[in-house]
Order: sequence, then structure tokens, then C-alpha cells
Amino acid sequence: MNILLKKKRKESEYQKTCRAFTIQNSKNTHKLLKKDSKSWHDYHDYRDYSFKGYDKQDELPIQIIIKYLEKLQDHKLNILDLGCGRNLISKHFESSKTINIVGYDHVSFNGSISKDISNLDNVNEQSIDVCIFSQSLMGSNWKEYLDEAKRVLRYRGEIIIVDSVNRYENIKDYVLQLFKLDCDNYDENKRWFKLHCIKK
Repeated sequence: MNILLKKKRKESEYQKTCRAFTIQNSKNTHKLLKKDSKSWHDYHDYRDYSFKGYDKQDELPIQIIIKYLEKLQDHKLNILDLGCGRNLISKHFESSKTINIVGYDHVSFNGSISKDISNLDNVNEQSIDVCIFSQSLMGSNWKEYLDEAKRVLRYRGEIIIVDSVNRYENIKDYVLQLFKLDCDNYDENKRWFKLHCIKK
């Protein structure tokens, strides 16, 4: 099999997995991935590979979030990275004396916790300073993730969302029912938008 054909096959598998993660209820996805996590690893392998070829590295979702959090290091913060993937944001700040990040995803990786983020029953109400969603509002029940984020955030706690621009209106409409908008970085000419909101 030639290299181009292999690449097309991987891309096709990635798109199929992405579609499944998007339309399935996260509870079902979690059950499936607990039995076999291969599709999760394949998904992140392909996404990480595709990001390496992106010519504007500072515009990648993970870099947008890291850049913002680096400005907050004067404060002691408990942060949840919800749908953390390979837990790279937490790893970036692992030597920080002020920022403590716990990552959650369907599959545990790099010290993250295996958990369906639609039900954070192990996290106390109003105990978290910042919740992160980096391209992780996937699943037919994605609104439940935001409901849980609101529950666990302290008063005036922050939520940071970075996602694809084609989901901007849909996500923003629901976010504004739960949170007060602080910053809206949307540009239709870019691949991702950023919403920064405060718990009311």
C-alpha cells in the first residue's frame, strides 16, 4: 500500500471516529472506550499529526489556552481540563506552584482521570476556579458538560472554550444561558474561536 493511500485511509478512519464521538451520547462512548480504547488513541494520533503541519502553531486550541493560563500564575487556581485528550495542558504546568490542573477524558493518559465529563460526581460544588473545554464539546449531550461545569465552578469562576468556528453560534447560544460573557474571540477567517465566560 503506498503512502498516499495509507494517509487517506487514516484520514477516513479519523473522520469516522470523530463523527461517532460527536453523535453518540458520551455515556455510550465512555462504555465503548472502557472496553477498547484503540479508536481514542488513533483519533488523537491523527489529530496530533495534523496539528504538526499547521503553519500557525500559536492559533492551535491548546496554545490559545496555555497562553491565557500563563497570565494567571500569580493566583492559586484549581482547574479542570474537561476532555483533556493527552493531558498536555496539565503537563505544561506540572512544575507550577500555583496552578493545579486535573484532566478528565474517556481514556486515562499522562496522569489524567478516566471519566465521562457529563457526570462529575467526584467533584464538589463550587470547588473549581477554571474549567477548560478545548475541542471537547463532543457528544449528543454536550450541553450536560457545561451544566456540570457551572455546578462545580465557584462564584465568578471562569470557563474557557476553544472550538471550531462552524460550531460558534450553537455553542455560544447555550453558554450565554449559563454564564456571563467576558471575552469573545471569533474570526470567521480562523479555524477556531475562543469564549471566555464568568459564572453568574
